[in-house]
Amino acid sequence: MTLKKQSPILKLFEVITITTIITVVGYFVDNQDPLLIHYHFNFLILWLAIITLFYGLVMGMIMWLAFAIISVIFYRNDPLFTTVLLENLFFVFLYGLFFSNLHKELDKYKIKSNYLQLRLKELTNAFFTLKISHDKLESIYIMQPASIRFVISEILENSDHSTPKESAENTLKILQKFFGLSSASICRVKRGKIIKSYTSIGNMEDIPNRQDKLIRITTTEPSLRTMRSCIRKA
Repeated sequence: MTLKKQSPILKLFEVITITTIITVVGYFVDNQDPLLIHYHFNFLILWLAIITLFYGLVMGMIMWLAFAIISVIFYRNDPLFTTVLLENLFFVFLYGLFFSNLHKELDKYKIKSNYLQLRLKELTNAFFTLKISHDKLESIYIMQPASIRFVISEILENSDHSTPKESAENTLKILQKFFGLSSASICRVKRGKIIKSYTSIGNMEDIPNRQDKLIRITTTEPSLRTMRSCIRKA
């Protein structure tokens, strides 16, 4: 017997088997009173209570009907026959109500437990995702620190004995390494015109399109501008 859900056929088989065993054992104890109704302790209600509390009202009623059929055979002329059966039927309904309420509460707690487990799993996955992101950022910005001063020092260090083209290439390599630069070009501008391109990376042209609005703004105005301000002005 268990409180876990089982197949109705298996429950029915167990109830019939238990009822048969109780009747056979009771018959060997007292062949005139196989259900032990006339004893000081009511064994009949004990068996019905066990079956109903473990298997529910339906199985309790099946056992009660089995006992009723047996009572018709052995207690037909007994004055207590009807009274005992009706009393037991009342208790079967009472125990069945208790069984139903118990399992409703168990189902509620089971649903709540499953929901909490699901939420815990989602939060665990989110935590590990956050940790991986943090480790990635740490490897980029902490394990490989890159300040403006550091970048300038690297450029100056590599530019001591380099040509302008080599200096430009080293500059783009450093920017690409530390800041994730994917596309750029270093050019020489004179009087608002691009006269020479030293180097480029990504999909940049060797000589940028001079008709492009962003190129024209950055080459004609000497002040330092961000990409956002150039786009807004263009």
